[in-house]
Amino acid sequence: MNNFGKGRIFCDLEDCDRTYQVANALASPVRLGILRLLVHKSMSISELAHALNVSISSISMHVSILKDAGMISVASKPGKHGTFKVCGAFVEAVQFDFFTQSKVQKTNTVSWEIPIGSYSDVDVVPPCGIVGQDGYFEQEDEPYVFFHPMHDKAQLLWFTSGELTYRISNRLFHTNDVTKLVLSFEICSEAPGYNNNWPSDIYIKLNGKKVHTFTIAGDYGGFRGLRTPQWWSTSNTQYGELKTIVVDANGTLADGVPVSSHTIESLDLAKGYYFSLSFGVESGGHNAGGMNLFGKDFGNYDQAIKVEIEYLLG
Repeated sequence: MNNFGKGRIFCDLEDCDRTYQVANALASPVRLGILRLLVHKSMSISELAHALNVSISSISMHVSILKDAGMISVASKPGKHGTFKVCGAFVEAVQFDFFTQSKVQKTNTVSWEIPIGSYSDVDVVPPCGIVGQDGYFEQEDEPYVFFHPMHDKAQLLWFTSGELTYRISNRLFHTNDVTKLVLSFEICSEAPGYNNNWPSDIYIKLNGKKVHTFTIAGDYGGFRGLRTPQWWSTSNTQYGELKTIVVDANGTLADGVPVSSHTIESLDLAKGYYFSLSFGVESGGHNAGGMNLFGKDFGNYDQAIKVEIEYLLG
């Protein structure tokens, strides 16, 4: 079985519209070729067009069909000449079940957002700071600003090294059979002003256990972020990368790539009343380039920290 990386799609005659959408997405040699390429690695639109000898406009149309069918993911990434789209495979199998008596268990997904200023604990090293949609709360480069009475309204925060922790309700883990946890956020490194070539190793912890360390290439600027307010100087950080962490019964994935054997069970996500999510940069690490974390009203993406929990129905 080809391993596409994230999950499975089940089709039956109870949802004919969905079944038609999936079948139509597969009914194309070009789209099958795209899936065949993405099973091995993520690729940009132009790379897919070159590999399949198809025009970029045609590839874009095929990619849109596959994305709408839930088979691939498409994310914008910063490049030398602006942003470009990178595609990644999103499923490991498609199953058509028309005539068997036993039906595949269905799932439901609940999602919400956590404001970046709603952290529960912070221990950071300057340069650092937080700002809201309309301006600074306090003088930057002093850690006490993270305890300002309005810190929950933050739309951008940054620090050089240290750790920031959020507590997330795990009520659904107690009342349902949870199959998947998905976390997504916009993030980049932290340099004076901005520097597109300023790598930083940023780690992610769940319940105090490190599940992944990813390297961000830079502190991105050069043009204003799509949601960055006009008062914020163009000589400062403008946008980040959208990163996605998925935890299920088989392990942990980052942007569709397996990165850890930690599972929902091994991370004790159902223990107590909440689980913790931490972002950090180690002082003196190989790429100790700090971090910026973006809210809904800064950067390129209309979200803060997005949480999705998938659980079985019935």
